[in-house]
Amino acid sequence: MVYNFNILNEIIIILRKLLPDTPIILDPVMIATSGAALAQTDLESLNILRSNIISNCYLITPNIAEAKVISNMEITNLNEMINAGKYMQKLGAKNILIKGSHIDSSEINDVLIMQDSHIIFESKRIKHNNNHGSGCSLASAIATFIAQKAPLEQAVANARTYVYKAIEHAIIPGNGNGTLNHCLTKISAV
Repeated sequence: MVYNFNILNEIIIILRKLLPDTPIILDPVMIATSGAALAQTDLESLNILRSNIISNCYLITPNIAEAKVISNMEITNLNEMINAGKYMQKLGAKNILIKGSHIDSSEINDVLIMQDSHIIFESKRIKHNNNHGSGCSLASAIATFIAQKAPLEQAVANARTYVYKAIEHAIIPGNGNGTLNHCLTKISAV
């Protein structure tokens, strides 16, 4: 997690120099589920994100709140998620996975927008708030499956299954939102 997009831009420049063929997967951790700001979202920072960072990533995985900030669009439903993703493509994003858990419904729809198509991933909403770290875990799991040579769609599907099971078996240590249980699931890359 990097609070300052200038620093993140420098990290990506270094990654591109050292590992030019490695796909970069970015979870733009800017806004927590609680609504708290986790990164700078001033105009200068957002311009760096929009003009330099996004185009250097193979996949970005914003939640609804982050997708709203990046696209400067209202997102309240599936069609608006797709439109926001298409806007991010115009900014140079190669692939976008907009995580839809912040839309109030009995199901969670995540939308993967690729060059000429999109895929909607659906899952039943788990009815507890013990999901702290689910977005970061999803991006990390996708990166793991991509590193194992899984195609993007399969990597996203596998990662979603992994995170769903980790939320299902969440660890509840005390008050507040519990954390995912990463110790229960093994999913193969393909």
